[in-house]
Amino acid sequence: MWTWMRQRRKPWTCVDLADAVQASERQTRRYVARLAAAGYLRSEGEHGGDGGQIPARLWRLARDTGPIAPVLVGGATGTEVADLNSNMTGAQLHAIRRAAGLSAAAFARAALGVVDQRTVWRYERLATVPAPVAERAQRYAREHRLR
Repeated sequence: MWTWMRQRRKPWTCVDLADAVQASERQTRRYVARLAAAGYLRSEGEHGGDGGQIPARLWRLARDTGPIAPVLVGGATGTEVADLNSNMTGAQLHAIRRAAGLSAAAFARAALGVVDQRTVWRYERLATVPAPVAERAQRYAREHRLR
């Protein structure tokens, strides 16, 4: 699915994606919803809806982080997305937080733009931190001359 999305230049629907990669629409919609929530996809409006049909949402890749597909942590029902194109591990994220001398709650607000310290703890346990989180943490470390 990820390779098809990366190659596609025009907006597409979940049905287009499911047909192209021979996956179920349910599986495709679930993956697309998780990627959209994580900021990898953006909605480009709707298509159809004429003659009483339900309109289909159009999608486009918003952030292409590399050739390795983002993975749903916890399988198909997972809510977290791990990006293996990121080179930052959870341990490295933890080291940045420790170098900054911040609690998980303070680091979440200051560096990552989230308000929940549990989110920081979850990221610190991951083998690979999602690329957007890694980028924010690295920017914070550079701006504060950490490491």
